[in-house]
Amino acid sequence: KSTCFDHKKIHLGTWKCPGSSVVNQIDHVVVGRRNASSIIDVKACRGPNCDSDHFLVKAKVRNRLSNAQKGKSTSRIKWNVDKLKDETVKKEYQDNLSAKISSHLESPSTNELWTDIKVAVLETAKETLGEKSKIGNEEWFDQECEALINEKNNKRRTWIQRDTRGTREAYNTSRRLANYACRRKKRAW
Repeated sequence: KSTCFDHKKIHLGTWKCPGSSVVNQIDHVVVGRRNASSIIDVKACRGPNCDSDHFLVKAKVRNRLSNAQKGKSTSRIKWNVDKLKDETVKKEYQDNLSAKISSHLESPSTNELWTDIKVAVLETAKETLGEKSKIGNEEWFDQECEALINEKNNKRRTWIQRDTRGTREAYNTSRRLANYACRRKKRAW
């Protein structure tokens, strides 16, 4: 589908042959016949850094939203089961649960007995354990990573504008440093 749209030559090439200035169009957007009319435009963007000799292929797609309503999903409650490692909390949970279950053992049907046991377990967990607090994710991506990535992107821009061995090596060095720092921070996180 990417060959159907008229653009400048600079927006048609998707791959640059390493070591030369030859640019070819080898990456395409493939869509089925049913969705072909949804594609508004396709072109290559040289600016975004993909860490590759390929350029990003951007497609504008017309959204077609369906009216189908999805049912609301109920989120599962996560109990703070780490509290059960403490022997006093564990003993309290067991005592409360056995007291609540023993009062409901005379239920006439199996379904009522199951419902009573389920309610007893949930109430005891709510009283004794409590819900697990949602801890916000600590971000490993900090100012150092951002600065290294910005430097890498700037070196890539200069390499695209002036394609020399020196600018290419500067970009590769900067890219290696940024990837190493981000990988190290992510592993430490």
